[in-house]
Amino acid sequence: PAGPPAIEELEPSARWNDAQGGARFSATSGRLDWSLSAYRGFEALPLVALEPARFALVSQHPRFTMIGGDFESVAGTWGFRGEAAAFVHDNFQGSNLAIVSGSSFDAGFGVDRRAGEYQLSGTVLFHREAPDDVPGSDLEGRSDVSLIVSGDRTFARERYRLRAFSVYNPSEGSAFLRAIAM
Repeated sequence: PAGPPAIEELEPSARWNDAQGGARFSATSGRLDWSLSAYRGFEALPLVALEPARFALVSQHPRFTMIGGDFESVAGTWGFRGEAAAFVHDNFQGSNLAIVSGSSFDAGFGVDRRAGEYQLSGTVLFHREAPDDVPGSDLEGRSDVSLIVSGDRTFARERYRLRAFSVYNPSEGSAFLRAIAM
């Protein structure tokens, strides 16, 4: 066919079958704050699929399901925090203009400490994608780890603040450092 492909935008309907929502339970046990949550909804940003038979690009918001939990605790001058989210039904954009279903997992653990005039923080983030095996799909599973370190210091009775943080991703071989003066 001559000309560019037709573009069709599909959005979830306003029917009861397309409802989205979730639930969260939070509690405190001793010095530990924790919560569990679940959510079922639609991707906020659309994914695009090519339909060769109609020579059309179809933009749609597929469903996903997430189950997660988090915690936070303080022990002396140390703060500990962590969270995890399992996307048991997730969707990925293939470079061949196909939408591929699968699952993913995100988790993070961090520590914070006040040391005199400094507030120090370190965080480890983990991300895993596991697309389903679909004939013709070019997507493969992948895992990433990111390391984040930050420091914060106030001056002149908390009138001025200097903040610095760095992110390092070993699998990508990338890093950056940023400083902010306020």
